[in-house]
Amino acid sequence: MTDEGREDLLRQWAEPPGEAELKRIGIAQRIDNISKAIAGSAALGSRDIRISVQGSHRHNTLVRPDRDVNIYVVLMDIFTTDYAFANGFSDRKLKLYEASYSYPEFRDDLEAAFIAAFGRQYVKRGSKGFVIKERNIHQVNSDVAAAAEHRRYRPDGSYHSGMTLRPENLDSFETWPEQHFRNAELKNNRTERRYKRFVRVMKKLCDYMARHGYPQAGVIPPYLNECLVYNTPDNLLSAGALSRGLREMLAYLRHALGTDEKCRKWLEVTEMNYLFHASRPWTREQAHGWILAAWEWLEYE
Repeated sequence: MTDEGREDLLRQWAEPPGEAELKRIGIAQRIDNISKAIAGSAALGSRDIRISVQGSHRHNTLVRPDRDVNIYVVLMDIFTTDYAFANGFSDRKLKLYEASYSYPEFRDDLEAAFIAAFGRQYVKRGSKGFVIKERNIHQVNSDVAAAAEHRRYRPDGSYHSGMTLRPENLDSFETWPEQHFRNAELKNNRTERRYKRFVRVMKKLCDYMARHGYPQAGVIPPYLNECLVYNTPDNLLSAGALSRGLREMLAYLRHALGTDEKCRKWLEVTEMNYLFHASRPWTREQAHGWILAAWEWLEYE
């Protein structure tokens, strides 16, 4: 691969979806439709519920327009708590009590609201929430997750606000979408808006290599690629042409991922969890193998 050919390819992969594609997806209309469905529900209309688009559609890092739109519907009237970083605090001390309205009831009420608004044939209940199918077969569907607020308390009694999701028949887990969005925007601004360009490049490269028989790429979820770019020093992402910046980033990651010690304290983009720990669906070794394969495919020296 020549330097010119590599640079041209990376420029293509770094670009976000065009205005026509974003208009076709119609995110604002999806949010409006879901809002109206909830407002029309006797069980949900008066509750504090927040609706937002998440994932690559929100972060402007979409590389596969055929992916469903991820939407979170968050019930703020109930919440889960975590005092791991707030010794001395507890539900009892804060005078918090068991809610009279439960998460399973919320899911059931959401399902009823969606069926009433969209029709039974267009609503499919899933593990984390619902798939709302579009009547236009050329449109991608909406993947709607039902969530409740999650509070991780600080030592001073204040808290980080995130979300708890409770998939049916699986363990619950927390996610931090606002922290994700804020930190990604800050990183993008610090790197002269190169951060998101490199996220798109890494996701495109990973997808291409996975489809062309590279097993090292097939085990890497998009979010892990975001985190790898996030943990790359800002100055490396800002280095010259895209090809040079990508080479600097991959060289750094290739070295840092070689042992546990060098990346032990790396954080996810949310900065709420360590990137490599037992509960994550990926390992340092997988990330290292992927970076080595990417370096080889790009024919860097």
